[in-house]
Amino acid sequence: MPAVHAFALYAGLALLIDVILQLTIFVALVALDAKRQEDNRFDICCCVVGGNKEGSTREGLLQKFFKKVYAPSLLSRAGRPLVVLVFAAWLCSSIAVIPKIDVGLEQELSMPEDSFMLKYFDYLRAYLSVGPPVYFVLKGGVNFSSVSQQNEICGTVDCNTDSLSTQIYVASLLANRTHIAQPASSWLDDYMDWSLYVGDVPCCRVNDDDGSFCPAADFTSNCSDCNITTLPDGLRPDPTSFMEYLPFFLEDVPSEDCPKGGHAAYGQAVNIVKNGNNKSEVGASYFMTYHTILKSSRDYYQAVEWARTVSDNITKMLNEGTENHDLEVFPYSIFYVFYEQYLTMWQDLGKSLGVSLVTIFIVSVILSGIEIASSFIVVLTILMILINLGGMMYWWGVSLNAVSLVNLVMAAGISVEFCSHITHAFSVSLKETKLQRAHDAVVTMGSSVLSGITFTKFGGILVLAFAHSKIFQIFYFRMYLGIVLIGAAHGLIFLPVLLSFFGMYDALF
Repeated sequence: MPAVHAFALYAGLALLIDVILQLTIFVALVALDAKRQEDNRFDICCCVVGGNKEGSTREGLLQKFFKKVYAPSLLSRAGRPLVVLVFAAWLCSSIAVIPKIDVGLEQELSMPEDSFMLKYFDYLRAYLSVGPPVYFVLKGGVNFSSVSQQNEICGTVDCNTDSLSTQIYVASLLANRTHIAQPASSWLDDYMDWSLYVGDVPCCRVNDDDGSFCPAADFTSNCSDCNITTLPDGLRPDPTSFMEYLPFFLEDVPSEDCPKGGHAAYGQAVNIVKNGNNKSEVGASYFMTYHTILKSSRDYYQAVEWARTVSDNITKMLNEGTENHDLEVFPYSIFYVFYEQYLTMWQDLGKSLGVSLVTIFIVSVILSGIEIASSFIVVLTILMILINLGGMMYWWGVSLNAVSLVNLVMAAGISVEFCSHITHAFSVSLKETKLQRAHDAVVTMGSSVLSGITFTKFGGILVLAFAHSKIFQIFYFRMYLGIVLIGAAHGLIFLPVLLSFFGMYDALF
């Protein structure tokens, strides 16, 4: 997906710059700050020397809270089972509602709250009488001079019951599901009617001087009736006449004398080409109909899905019983290019998050020095964060689209911040039991995760709540807030308990 691709490029560049800065200027600034502390100088007014030297290892209030109150309560005999039970119930409830998440992005969400376009979208829903046109494009390869192949396309008398026109007609009978509003306009059926039209003046007339087409309404030219030879049943022109007079049909403008003229409706619908024998034949052509009124993103991508289903069925019918399987029908409408992404949104989400989780596991084992078992626990915790974030999306009305997919991929990376520090502290702890090591990890890193990662993100997130655009309020404020709160809850509450049960205790070996 282009949105995910662009996000990955920008995020990768940002991380590269961040690493370079941390390895250079950040180290230098930390060294200067250490020298300031040794000289007992104030942090802001660094030129002023303090009166009394204070120990640099003094515990802060937050660290004391984690050591005296939080860690003992969390890892107590009653606290650990309660945490597991609550988070298990949370996980199950999220799994239950994730399949119900709406897929798509409503057009109104991209507009500011005071935009005049919101009223425009409301009027479209209220007063629009027909949806956008859809074209079922038949690629070249059909021999329209053949009666049997005509029967596979047309929708009149003697045509096949599963022909192209008939299948579109049947789909239009189920418009509430297929979103196809009416039968398709068939140039083939109208051409047959035009070529055999009997009225005051035949539709097909030829100029006697140069053999060009002569409109039926032109009585001043030296014109005569076309010499159309029909099949024995008299209902269709024979193969020779079919291709000879088809260009006349596409040139004829509808009029009172000949209402079936095809120039207005089919002038661009049929492509006549020359074959290897320099004879004319029909190349690609389309059969146009309309979608029903499409109001939501769900309507739009379901219309794409059903149009493709109908096209696939038609393609399968055309290729049955033929040696070559080159015939193909595909649908097209102006909005397909925007909404076809939602047909594979769940697959794209699974692929993106799968790659992210595998990468996190590899980095945890190779670069972070976390043992394999603890790395599995990190990945499991991050997966739970993502699942619970999906549950929050359902309950808080956040749909799944390119924007939220990028946020979910980003959530996997941000979740590492809430999990890796605690897990790494657990891995390097020299305590004897898993429970003691988990307690040590919470005391050592808990305050840093809470103050340095969780609290620092709230400032930027709260600003997004006051944005005038719904897309910022929903897909950034709500999701970012969920990422921070859910990540902090799992990193500071669930992960230490999980490590106390299943973490490795290498210090004993």
